[in-house]
Order: sequence, then structure tokens, then C-alpha cells
Amino acid sequence: MRTLIVAAALALVPSFAAAAAWTEIGDAGDSIAGAQTTAGNGPLTSIQGQLLTDTDQDVYCIRVTDPAQFNASLSCVTFSNNDLWLFDASGLGVSHHDGCQGGQTNVGTPLVTTAGVYYLAISPSGADALNPSSSPIWAPAAQGTQRAPDGPGAPGPLAGWGGAGVVSNFNNYTVQISGAAFCDPATPVARSTWGRTKTLYR
Repeated sequence: MRTLIVAAALALVPSFAAAAAWTEIGDAGDSIAGAQTTAGNGPLTSIQGQLLTDTDQDVYCIRVTDPAQFNASLSCVTFSNNDLWLFDASGLGVSHHDGCQGGQTNVGTPLVTTAGVYYLAISPSGADALNPSSSPIWAPAAQGTQRAPDGPGAPGPLAGWGGAGVVSNFNNYTVQISGAAFCDPATPVARSTWGRTKTLYR
């Protein structure tokens, strides 16, 4: 009987390393300041959301924990009209993918070299990330692979969006993520102690 009680008590202890997904709340902002902060414990494995219009861009704050394994990807077989962008904690461009390679649109290693806070953006195809001078941070031309900033606005941080985005019929997206965690670790619920368990089951 005691064995069953202990097993039941341990089953109530939350698993703080459990992987989890983040679902967009309302409409994520389109800027670094207005980015939606992902919050939770354990690895962040995916972000689910929706692009509402052809001028909608969704930006999320995430935390890269393992740069060598970090990858954020969309299936470009289904979501062929969505692009991915990655910015560092200061809003400077890190990686962008506006094409399709091996069935995936992805950003991550080897262009991400350090752990920390990053901003992941999803946009309709054709959007341009602009710096404060309204210059494109990346050259506005599909390359078919992820690339570091290569536009005239590359030295500046994200300040807005331009271009003519096109939302596909499949405007719900799921970004699969590895090597990352939530931007804001949620406060864990206090663990049950063995003393507490014994008190409850005397």
C-alpha cells in the first residue's frame, strides 16, 4: 500500500524539464519591442500561430540554449509562402530564410553561435525587414537557403517592415524548434516534499 501511495505522490510532482509548445496569444507584435514573450519551463519545441493578412508579421522572444543544435523550421511544402527571420537581443539581424531547401524553411545553426535571447519572426513571403533608415536588412531576393544579413540596412536593427507580402491559403503555421527554451521561465510550482507526503498520508 505504501508503495502505491509513494508512486501516486511522485506522479503529482510536476516535470519541469518537459518540452512544450507555445501558441500565439491574440496577435503577436511585429517589432522587437512588441514581440510576444514565450513563457514556460523546459525546452521550447514549437510555436503555433496565424498570419492574419499580407501585412502581418509575428515576432516572438525565445531563448537559445544550445547554439550547435538550434534550429527553427517551417514545412515549405505546406507553408510555401511564409518566411523566417532571426534577430539578436538588440534587434540586429542574424539569419533569414526566404526559400525552400529540403522541404524546409529554416534558421539556426551555423549562423547562431551564442546562447541567449533572440527574436524569431514569421512573415508572408515578399516582406522586407527594414532598419531605422527604411533600408532592407537583407537583400530582397529569394536565395533558397538561410543567410546572414546582406542588404544595405544590415548594420541597423529591425525597425519596421516593407515589401509586398503574400499570405498563402495555409496561413496557420507551426514552427518546429530545437535547442531553445522559453524566453521567460515561468515560476515553477513548489515541489511536494517527502515530509509533506508523509504528513498527508499518515
